[in-house]
Amino acid sequence: FGWFMTCVEIGTMFACALIWEGGAAAFSGGSKDAAAPEDVAARRWYLVGLVFVIALSQGTGSVALQHVNYPVKVAFKSCKLVPTMLFSQCVNKSSYGTQEYAAAALMCLALALLGLADAAHATHATHAYGLLLLVVAVCSDAVVPNFQEKLLRGLKMPLGTMVIYSNAGSFALVLAYVSFTGELARAVASERRVSTTSGSRRRRGCDVDLARAGRRDASAAARIVRERVAATPRPHKRVAATPRR
Repeated sequence: FGWFMTCVEIGTMFACALIWEGGAAAFSGGSKDAAAPEDVAARRWYLVGLVFVIALSQGTGSVALQHVNYPVKVAFKSCKLVPTMLFSQCVNKSSYGTQEYAAAALMCLALALLGLADAAHATHATHAYGLLLLVVAVCSDAVVPNFQEKLLRGLKMPLGTMVIYSNAGSFALVLAYVSFTGELARAVASERRVSTTSGSRRRRGCDVDLARAGRRDASAAARIVRERVAATPRPHKRVAATPRR
């Protein structure tokens, strides 16, 4: 249930951001920000793109764990720096030198080798579909900070507004996807089965404990009765005198 877990994760982030920014009043906070009409339109387009790449990055990364080992995912995620720098040149017009790219590539290579150190001893097999999902996750994850920088620095969007709207949109998008594919219903049914099984096991365990306690109490009561009977003084029997002849 990778997409379901993604929905729970993004929903939790949205709820925490909403509480931090003051509840439902945070949705009207953007109206106080005076911005040019062209900036407002650009904000909407970049915000829609940010919503999509957040959902795609989190979802594909979670689903990929069903097809690859966790060290492989760590190795792929460690290589995010280079595509982030490439997207930054396109989105934010940043410029990097050859030495910066070389340093980033070496750092990514070192992190990837570190993450793959345990891959040879892993029991879970790695499939090509999982690697493709990781490529999509890494590329989407590389776009996220660039879109955020464009909204915050380039278009002067308030931080709280960006966090709330992006997480709310991503949560709604993933929730619609898991509802349409039926993963939400399967996840809820699985959780109910697990809860029912755990509850029945706990009840059986309580019954066993009560039965054992009852046997212990019965044994203790029988032991006390035997001790009291043994401690009670017995009356002496009178011996009849034999008649004399």
